[in-house]
Amino acid sequence: MKRKKLLGTKMEQINVLVSTYNGEKYIEEQLKSILEQTMRPDMVVISDGKSSDATIECCKRILGRYNTAYRILTSEKQLQVSENFQKGLEYCDCDFIFFSDQDDVWLPQKIETIVNEMSRNDAQMAFTNAYIVDQNLKSSEITLWESIGFKIDNNITLIETHDKKFILELLKHNVVTGMCVC
Repeated sequence: MKRKKLLGTKMEQINVLVSTYNGEKYIEEQLKSILEQTMRPDMVVISDGKSSDATIECCKRILGRYNTAYRILTSEKQLQVSENFQKGLEYCDCDFIFFSDQDDVWLPQKIETIVNEMSRNDAQMAFTNAYIVDQNLKSSEITLWESIGFKIDNNITLIETHDKKFILELLKHNVVTGMCVC
């Protein structure tokens, strides 16, 4: 979906930060799922931790097919995942930053749904559940949250920071994963 700036309003910028390292096997499907969203990002930032395979070439080829701005950052040394994301964050100057690992595949309305919910609720951060799939995207019929025993009322869309019971639940489980955060 092309977003239009309404007269007198600020157009919110959306970036997707993808961390890569030797990801040529999965990166094409991942990038296509990002670039074919119902609400497309304004910029895709690829931060590569010194891949020795064709990850960078694959990214350039795929990103070049779409009318979306992108930046590919390379490294002189191999980076840990957190270092790789940190490096990429330095190049994200926007209102919404979505994080993605190189082997994630997104549902088509991920960006649109999250941006709309965050905007409507004036939220500073959002996180979602995820489906667990194999290398062929065949579902295991279990979600990330189910796999770690995290249960939440599906009707909750906004959690205030003073909800201590919810905060304690988050601390007990690995619920908020980078790939599911905006």
